[in-house]
Amino acid sequence: MKTCCCGCSLQSGTMAIGITFLVLTTLQLIGVLGGWVYVITIARDTDVSSNDVGFSARGVHHSTPFGSTGSEERQIQNLHEVVTEVRRLVLFPLELGLGIATGVILLHLLFNSLLIHGVNNLSVGLIMAWLVFYAINNVIGGIGGIGLLVFAFTGATSFIFPGLFSLAMNALMWYLWAVVLFHYRQVQEQVGGFQYRRDIDLQKVDQDEEKEKKKDEEAA
Repeated sequence: MKTCCCGCSLQSGTMAIGITFLVLTTLQLIGVLGGWVYVITIARDTDVSSNDVGFSARGVHHSTPFGSTGSEERQIQNLHEVVTEVRRLVLFPLELGLGIATGVILLHLLFNSLLIHGVNNLSVGLIMAWLVFYAINNVIGGIGGIGLLVFAFTGATSFIFPGLFSLAMNALMWYLWAVVLFHYRQVQEQVGGFQYRRDIDLQKVDQDEEKEKKKDEEAA
C-alpha cells in the first residue's frame, strides 16, 4: 500500500485518521460528561425526595386523630432502605458504565494524540504504540460483532443488524489500521529505527559539518 483510499499519501492519511479519531473521541467525552451530570442530578434529586417524604411522614404521624399509626423512625428507616435500593439498582450500574466509558475514551484520546505527535515528528515508537492499542481494540470489537451474530442465530433476530453493522465498522477499522501500519513501515525505513525527528535533524547537521571539514581539509 503506497497511498490511502482517497489517493493521498500514507502520511496524510495517517494524520487524517489521528485527527478524526481525536475529534470523535472528544465528542464522546463530552457526551459521557453529560451522563455524569445526569447521574449526579438523579442522586441529588433522590436525596431531596427522601427528605421531603421524611418530613411528610412526620406530619402524618403527629396529625393522626386516632393515635399513633406507626413508628416515625421505622418509616424513615424504610424510606432510606428504598432510597438505598434505588441507588444500587439504578445509580451504581450507571456510575460503573460511565466510569469504564470515561477510562476507555481517555485512552483513545491519549493514543490518538500520540499518533498525531508521532507523525509530525517521525517517531516510530509513538506510531507503534497506536498500532498496538488499536489492534487490541479492533480484536475486541470483532469478537463483540461475532457475539451479536451468534445471539442472532440462536433466535434473537433483533441482533442481526447490530452484528452486521459492528463487523462492517470493524473491517473499516482494520483498513485504517493497515494505513497507519504501512506509514509506520515508511517512517521506519526513513529514520532507521526508534528515532525522533529532532535527533535526525541533529544527525544531518553533524554530517553536514563533517562534510564541510573534509572539504576544507582537501582544499588546504
